[in-house]
Amino acid sequence: MTEAEKEKLKREKKKDVALAAARAVLQAALEECGKNYEIIEDKSYISLAIPTIDGGLEVNLRILSVQKWRTGLNDFLAKEEDYKTEAEKAKLAKECGLTTGGRCHLHISKDKTVISCDDSAVYVHIGSDLFGVSSSAFFSKKNLLSLYFDEGVQRIESYAFASCKNLRSVKLPESLEVVGANAFSLTGIEEIEIPDGVKQLARNCFSQCKELKKIKLGTGLRKIENSLFERCENLEMIDIPIGIFEIGMASFCACTALREVIGGENVWKIESSAFSGCGVLEKVGFDAGKIEAIEDFAFKGCKNLWGRFGFAVLKSFGQGV
Repeated sequence: MTEAEKEKLKREKKKDVALAAARAVLQAALEECGKNYEIIEDKSYISLAIPTIDGGLEVNLRILSVQKWRTGLNDFLAKEEDYKTEAEKAKLAKECGLTTGGRCHLHISKDKTVISCDDSAVYVHIGSDLFGVSSSAFFSKKNLLSLYFDEGVQRIESYAFASCKNLRSVKLPESLEVVGANAFSLTGIEEIEIPDGVKQLARNCFSQCKELKKIKLGTGLRKIENSLFERCENLEMIDIPIGIFEIGMASFCACTALREVIGGENVWKIESSAFSGCGVLEKVGFDAGKIEAIEDFAFKGCKNLWGRFGFAVLKSFGQGV
């Protein structure tokens, strides 16, 4: 072994010892105050993931500087519950001599769009100075748990957060206008509210979000796009805003827990396989006097719905409905 290799090994051992010591101090501090926050480790830092009402933040502690942050950390943990937002907790951390953020680096293009981020991201806050999120920017970020947008963000492009399987909490801004295809597909989102300013939720936007139980659609939408909620297996009810005129192909296909569709008074067209496989669906709120077209297999397998409604002005009735 060369001298350089020996020196490298020595440094690595020193860091391992320092990391173990930092971890012990941090765990003791958490136990003392009865808290169970997530601990994230890397080569130089040990970080504490702190939830907030608007997402969360990470308190970053340098493993070789335990004596510098030990007292400040105890002060922070004793007080942080009184501070609710990310900004408030970050200010408190600074007053206690701690640093926040830093581990989650957002890579920004010249046009103020997020183009990628580090795999370490857990809580992501996208600020008001940014225009949007580009395609696949956060694709399959397994550590991502929470997402918060400031007002000002206008676009979320296709596949932006797709396959972030642990993403649970998302707060969208009122300034948002467009959400691209598959933007949140295959995520762990449990509930979400779509702002009224959103004019388009593109196809497959929330498809296969199998934990999704509650969604509030905004008034700016005019169509439920193709496969928008396909295979959202825990979705039990959907309220269709008055501005929606069309239900797209396979938009609620295989939503096996869906029991009730309310609203939708102005819907005139239900495309093929829209509610196919919704085996427990038993109530829909569409105005029978306005429905003009139901395409092939629109309600295939909806055995509890059969015979519940008729359509006075129906012009087109597909096969296998």
